[in-house]
Amino acid sequence: MSELTTQTCAWIEAQTGSPVLSATKLDGATTASVHRLDLANGRILVAKVFDQQDFLDERPDRADHEAAMLDLLEPTPVPAPRLVAVDGVGEAAGIPTVLMTWVEGTTELPDGWVGAMAQNIADIHRVDPGGITWPYERYNEGFELAAPSWAGDPGIWNEAFAIATSPPATATGFIHRDYHGGNLLWLEGELTGVLDWLSGCIGPLAIDLAHLRVNLAMDHGLDEAEAVLDEYLELGEGGAWHPAWDVVDAIDFLPYWLGLPAVEVWTWDGRPAAETRARFDRILSDAVRASYGSPQ
Repeated sequence: MSELTTQTCAWIEAQTGSPVLSATKLDGATTASVHRLDLANGRILVAKVFDQQDFLDERPDRADHEAAMLDLLEPTPVPAPRLVAVDGVGEAAGIPTVLMTWVEGTTELPDGWVGAMAQNIADIHRVDPGGITWPYERYNEGFELAAPSWAGDPGIWNEAFAIATSPPATATGFIHRDYHGGNLLWLEGELTGVLDWLSGCIGPLAIDLAHLRVNLAMDHGLDEAEAVLDEYLELGEGGAWHPAWDVVDAIDFLPYWLGLPAVEVWTWDGRPAAETRARFDRILSDAVRASYGSPQ
């Protein structure tokens, strides 16, 4: 057994009718602890335990929020985990916990991922949000905005701050809000799972695409970021995108960059930090320039 408490395991057994044989803590989560559960009846599930008190104090409804997103997605073509049970306040489990199905796959991108990813994000945006009321929020609220020391052209950053203050209105609807490659699972060339629905909400569709593009630019390169945009627009989703939202998302990274002193020596997937920062600087600069013209 890993770090799951006896009380949480008892709650899981009560929900599933089967004892927990083993619980393996998974890497990658930042606002909660995620555990793979192997049950005595052979079933494999996942428990997301909201044990990071600072985050929980900020948003006490985290477990209920994610559970609502999974419940909403169950009848849709979006390949998300299925909700099994939730204890929103931890009354029975001892701590707020979401129990969901296990999804096989890895984050390694297969051939054909560009088209599959574009189609998937379009499918998410076509989901009827029903009674979902959680609103979109910026990530950098309350942070002082200033061009980082490594900025290639601080003037571009100042223009970006102005653009991000009042981006143009674009189509709104259901969004993932944290859509990037690290939250996607693939198996035998197929997209098997979209994870981490904690921030699902109603908001500008363009921010999902922007967040994906900024991450792709840093992880893989600008060509890949442009390729996904082209595929998305070919699906007839042009009204859901504007380059100014790429600027918004890039600026939202600032608390992340400025909040990590180690960023000056950090490596990202084995690349020197300077290379990753240069890619970031480039997509921000391109988005600022495109914002003064017309969307592609």
